[in-house]
Amino acid sequence: MLANGLIKSKKGYGAFSLYDVDPNNPDRIIASHVIPMDENGQVILDEYVIQDFIRGEHGFSYFDIRMVMSEDGGDSWKLLPNLDNMMTGYGNFKYFTGPGGITKFIRLAPGYFQPSLLAFDPYDENLILAGGADSGVFLSKNSGDNWALLTDPYTPTAEHPHIPRPRFALFDHEPSGKPSGSIDLYIGTQGRGVWRLSPLPDLSVKFLVTKLASQGEDITKKLKLTVSNDGAVEVSDVSIQLYLSLDQSVSERDLLLESITLDSRTMRPIYPSESHNYSKLLRNVEIPSRIKSGDYYICAVADRANEISEYRENNNASCAPIEVQTSRSRR
Repeated sequence: MLANGLIKSKKGYGAFSLYDVDPNNPDRIIASHVIPMDENGQVILDEYVIQDFIRGEHGFSYFDIRMVMSEDGGDSWKLLPNLDNMMTGYGNFKYFTGPGGITKFIRLAPGYFQPSLLAFDPYDENLILAGGADSGVFLSKNSGDNWALLTDPYTPTAEHPHIPRPRFALFDHEPSGKPSGSIDLYIGTQGRGVWRLSPLPDLSVKFLVTKLASQGEDITKKLKLTVSNDGAVEVSDVSIQLYLSLDQSVSERDLLLESITLDSRTMRPIYPSESHNYSKLLRNVEIPSRIKSGDYYICAVADRANEISEYRENNNASCAPIEVQTSRSRR
C-alpha cells in the first residue's frame, strides 16, 4: 500500500488508484490501473515514483490509466474500454487532472485521478457501480461489458442531477413502494452528501422518410424507424405512433398514420446502450388521398403518454420532412 490509497504492483507495472473486490468472490476484482509516463512517453520503472508524486516530489507528463477487471485473483486482467469511455465522457473529462486542479496549491492538491468509485453489488453479481470525480456515476448490468450513465454531468436537472466525487455505494433491492425488480442506489460523496438514484431507461427515436410522396401512396417501405435506450435499465412494452404534421411538434391536430407496441410477450426488451430497427413492424402507412399537396412532416413518437418513467422525456420524438404531391404530378 502506497500513500493516498494507491496499491503498488511490480516495478514498471504502475499501480492501482482504486479497486473493489466482489464480496462473494474474492477472485473477482475491478480496478483503475495507473502507469506513470515520462516526457518521452516511456514507462517510469521506479517503484516509488507514484509515492513521490503524491508527496509532490515528482511530476509527470501524463499517466496512462485504464479500467481493468480480473476473474482469477489478479493472475490475468481484461480491459474495460466501455468504462474508460464513461470515465472520460468520451474525451470531455481528463483521466488525470494535474497538480493543483482548480486551486493551483500544489502541495495541498497534487492532482487527482478521475476514477473515484467502484462497487460490486453483493446481491447480484452482474451489477457493478462506478463513478468519476467529474464525469458522473455509471452502472453495468452485465458484469462490466456495457455501462450506462446514471447522472448528467453536462446539463443537470433536479430529475437527472450531476453527482460529483462519488465515493461509496449501497444497493437497495426491492425498495418499499416500488414495483418488483426495482433497485435504488445510495451514493455517498466527498462534500456533497448522500444521494439516492433510481436507474431508469431513456428512449430516443431516429426516423427517416422518403422526401417525396403522392396523395394516397403507401410509403411503408420507404420508412426507417430506430429506437434506442440511452438509459441504465432495459425497457419493454413501448408504444410508438406515426403522425402526419404541419410542423415538427406533435399535437392533437395531427393525423395518426400508424401505431405499434413493442410487446414484451413476443419481443425482447431494449437493453441499455442498444438500438433496434423496427421498420418491419410498420404496416400500411399511407398518405391520405384527400390532403392538400405541400410540405409536411411525419413524426415518430415513443411513449407519447409518458407511461414509462425515463431520465428525459423530451427526446422521444423524431420528425422528418416530406413533400406531398398530387397523384397527377407524380405521373
